[in-house]
Amino acid sequence: MNLVIATSNTIAFSISRTLNCTDRKPDGAFTNDTGSIVITAVDPELIAPLPIQSYTEGSDFVKTLPFIPEKLKYGIRKTVVDGKMKISAEDKLAVENLLAHIAKADEVIFASDGGSEAQALFAIVCQWAKVGVKTGRMWLTALNHKAVGNAYRHRHNGLHVTRIGRAGMVQLGMDFLHNTNVEQSFAQAYGKGAFALGRPDAALLWTINNMIESRKKAVAGTPKQTVGLTCTYEGQSFIIAPTEVWSDREIAEAHYYFLQDEVGTPVHATIIDVEERIERPEPCYSLATLQVDAIATLGMLPGKVEAVATALFEKGYISSHRTSTPNLPERLRRQIERCYPTAKQFDFVPDSQIPYCHGIVVTERTPMFLNHDEERLYTLIKERMETALDAPNRYTEVAVEVEAGGLKLYGSINLPYGARPEDDIIFVNPTGASILGFSAKKPGPLKADNFLEGIYEVMGINAPGRKLPLDGIHNMGLALQRLIDNGFVKELFGELEVTGKGRLLVKHTEELELSDLGTLMSQIQEVDDLADSTIGTKGTMNAYMDWIYNQIRPLVANTWLYANKPTEFKCPKCGGSMTSFPAVVVCDQCDFTVPRFFKGYELTETDIRQLLTYGYTSPIYGFIGNQGRKFCDALVLDAKFRVIFAAKAAKIYS
Repeated sequence: MNLVIATSNTIAFSISRTLNCTDRKPDGAFTNDTGSIVITAVDPELIAPLPIQSYTEGSDFVKTLPFIPEKLKYGIRKTVVDGKMKISAEDKLAVENLLAHIAKADEVIFASDGGSEAQALFAIVCQWAKVGVKTGRMWLTALNHKAVGNAYRHRHNGLHVTRIGRAGMVQLGMDFLHNTNVEQSFAQAYGKGAFALGRPDAALLWTINNMIESRKKAVAGTPKQTVGLTCTYEGQSFIIAPTEVWSDREIAEAHYYFLQDEVGTPVHATIIDVEERIERPEPCYSLATLQVDAIATLGMLPGKVEAVATALFEKGYISSHRTSTPNLPERLRRQIERCYPTAKQFDFVPDSQIPYCHGIVVTERTPMFLNHDEERLYTLIKERMETALDAPNRYTEVAVEVEAGGLKLYGSINLPYGARPEDDIIFVNPTGASILGFSAKKPGPLKADNFLEGIYEVMGINAPGRKLPLDGIHNMGLALQRLIDNGFVKELFGELEVTGKGRLLVKHTEELELSDLGTLMSQIQEVDDLADSTIGTKGTMNAYMDWIYNQIRPLVANTWLYANKPTEFKCPKCGGSMTSFPAVVVCDQCDFTVPRFFKGYELTETDIRQLLTYGYTSPIYGFIGNQGRKFCDALVLDAKFRVIFAAKAAKIYS
């Protein structure tokens, strides 16, 4: 039998209707008369990277910072039960039911509208359950019958899906290392949960803060003037103007009086270019443009947009909102043209260009029993879709040059599509002259919609070339929502302002690459490339580990955050003085660092003195191995001045 694993009960129910699996099993799964298909649902967070307590024997704090574990752990989630981290009874039952279905399956199929991170979690489930049969993926672009049926018949499998899952595993690992190291660094100084940060958050906060500060320093520009001449040609009115502008209003007024003399007398216009143009309406929504418009027109922040759009998707009323492209594939042409006749002129793209997701559209289902927010968002998406399917505006643009009043004036005439003047010189009729004043205004407050629109454009996440559905790291709207929810940014009537807590965080991180938007962009692109590449993920992950280590080291040696005192030690690498912090002893002049905690053991002052003076320590008992047992070993500084175990020291296990 084929086992379909969905990410929610609602999605599983929709799939069961399409695949005619209406029988219910005792555990709630759906099946058909022959039992050839079983559809079940598993919370995507059931199996995930284990919490930090799994590495710290139950403690909420990591003493060893920077924290780079030898192996990232995955397993069944644990929650606090009777004061201890345990697997809940509900999760145990869900796992037992899942294992029972997998044991009988000939193919295990994952059904989701998520991207590489969702695929990675499915891969973790398969590894944990030791799935030994073929696996596949249903890319759910929508939950109507045609979309689900198409996803099941043309499900994906093979190496390219494996690469997508591997890319997602790297993404999950990066997120875990970032969140753990950054939050733990601040937790040791300010307390647990003081600075809860996702991976894009610091970079977005720094960008918002800089944009607000630059707006405060901006001044209004010097007023300038120009002139214009309104003309008509074959019933079309247009304006021509010079390329010059003047700070002196008297100059502009002198040219204006000359142009007034031309009014009413036909003048020669030289055609300098003719181009046929097709202006298509605004395209369907992608996630980025939906978030921007929802803030601007509905006052709905990205967190609510995510929740409402997910509800509309699971009810089958819209296609998935986790998309980076506004384009629609050729496979949708027939059903869309049946409902919208103007779509016959719509520019559908080949299916191969967007195999996993497409622009957000409403389905043929009639929405019923929507709440207020669902109705507003559904209407916004529907109106945008109808606009996108309207016939394009076609016209011929004729660029002309006119010499009048001692000036060369330029403009363009819009003629019917295909029309073209017979000669290169035509007569146009001036009907009025004008003088125009303008200046660069001082920018107002930073608006949330303008910021989101700009950040998506700069990062290129919404670029047309991206095929996969968007995941957490790509969702800048949810990153902005976290900044608001965690008290770093204040939003009022769509305007953004950095709070005192946010400014403090900027002060702590502004010198680090944690706040560099370019670094975040390159990391996102590097992981995205893994989904289409045969290059292994190990190198990318190791490079990120080195990067996060170099970011956290100065953070845990921050004189604003931690008590510190000078020591009598000299740096063995450069000879500089050393400063002691709660987690590290660092050189004041180079990047040499000695951690105070190593493999579960807190180094004493004697251990540190021996290491810095001689380059090695006496044998130390108290290090904790991978199996949780204590052992004895000596520490040394290697050729790169890193702290490692002595190569030939014997280990004595307890």
